[in-house]
Amino acid sequence: MAEAQPQLSRFAKYLQNKQTPLTEDQQNKKNARKQKLADGRIKHTTGLNAKQLQALI
Repeated sequence: MAEAQPQLSRFAKYLQNKQTPLTEDQQNKKNARKQKLADGRIKHTTGLNAKQLQALI
């Protein structure tokens, strides 16, 4: 008889999934999303877009 594996709760599955390293493609998507959010925050707080801000620097 095959041994039955204990069923994991949804939270345990979530934690297990979060601990696996991301593929390079997933990491690139995550970084692009973070950069887009950061640009939006900068534009909102300063009122300047990326080109205008770069011109000031």
